[in-house]
Amino acid sequence: MNLSYPAKFFLTSLQSGVIGSYSLNAVFPNGMSYGCAVPEKIGTTTFPNTSCVDETGVPLTPEQCTCRDVNGNPIPGCNAAAAKCLGKLHSELERIYWQKTSQNRWQAGYATSTAALPVEYVDWGDNLESKTWPVQILRVETNTFSSLDPGTVRFDMWHVFGQGTTELWGVHATNPHTGAPAPYVYAAFPYAVNVTAAARLNLSKLESGASACPAIATGATQSPFEDDGLVFTPYAGWSGSVYKRDILYGVELNIKGSYVYGYNWNVRNEPVPAGISRAGWWRLTFYSPDNGLDFRVWADPSPGKDTLAPPLSPLEPAPMAALSSGSESESGLRLYVPRVDRDNHLTYIDICIQESRAGGGGKP
Repeated sequence: MNLSYPAKFFLTSLQSGVIGSYSLNAVFPNGMSYGCAVPEKIGTTTFPNTSCVDETGVPLTPEQCTCRDVNGNPIPGCNAAAAKCLGKLHSELERIYWQKTSQNRWQAGYATSTAALPVEYVDWGDNLESKTWPVQILRVETNTFSSLDPGTVRFDMWHVFGQGTTELWGVHATNPHTGAPAPYVYAAFPYAVNVTAAARLNLSKLESGASACPAIATGATQSPFEDDGLVFTPYAGWSGSVYKRDILYGVELNIKGSYVYGYNWNVRNEPVPAGISRAGWWRLTFYSPDNGLDFRVWADPSPGKDTLAPPLSPLEPAPMAALSSGSESESGLRLYVPRVDRDNHLTYIDICIQESRAGGGGKP
């Protein structure tokens, strides 16, 4: 997998390539496809582009995707319903060079630090923040970010096909009539994901039984345990918890080319003691006992800095083609809101799990 989003490592780097280098050699339709700069909504997810693929993920030719020929003339009898970028000129299409293809290589910026990585932004998975889930397999993801000065190279990514386990992304590149394509990059991107090998995830059940979970997103925490004065102990969990489990939280390089801490939590198989329900309020805690993360620089929520990932704008410049080839809920509010404990260098989110028989939607 290629790194697209910058990373900052504590002590040991997981990257070794030349920053800003790339090699885009895949040929349509194997490892390269087309798309247009029109946002596409699939289910509840809005992607930054519309991808020229059919419903099974097979790439469409420029003619099939636009219903126009190379000269811009409408193609008689073209299947307009299947044309994802209907009416666009071929010159308005751009290329997507896929991840997980050996012919495509690119390298975003990265750095290694012997000092603790400052945590300026915190991001928990949207699936945890946006809805209540039943007792099932639940995907847990967490990231922290720090600022970069000066900035470094980030590659712009476009969606190709699928969601979840079938999801595929690729680097967004130019579509020249002659010559070689070039990827779109942010030449001085000001943020990086923090990566430390010692990060841990603590799962603490805060009550023995189940609860009536909140149903309306307010944007504020609705946890009844928020102000209970609980104390966290590394490797153990929160005082007052009826059940605790503490695990190494593995970091992964995902399909979008960004590092993320991820865990597939099988709630239905969680080995809680007899008399303890798997449904009810849980506290999920992200921390690093190696002192690799410094939460003291994190600021209170404000329009400019929140418990969210860094903004895509306005600090991020518009993407530009650099390096020539020669060189949460529908309301927008969160149902469950993460918290940051600066003094103990951790972040947590209280979520309510409901009984399976109560429904609660499909798998995350």
